[in-house]
Amino acid sequence: MDVQRFRPDDIPYEEMRKIKNKMGLMDDEKCILFVGNLIARKGLHLLIDAANHVIREKNSKLS
Repeated sequence: MDVQRFRPDDIPYEEMRKIKNKMGLMDDEKCILFVGNLIARKGLHLLIDAANHVIREKNSKLS
């Protein structure tokens, strides 16, 4: 992936807000995008497991 080309920090706040609104996300919500073939060696299952872990950790700190 070309990290110089795909940089969400370069998108103005108002434009990012409009994009998130179109997707039904609140301004402060995060979104993870996976682009690739759905094959085991791409490791999408690891991304899903890691996301679940992060959510559980975040929720346990809020309690």
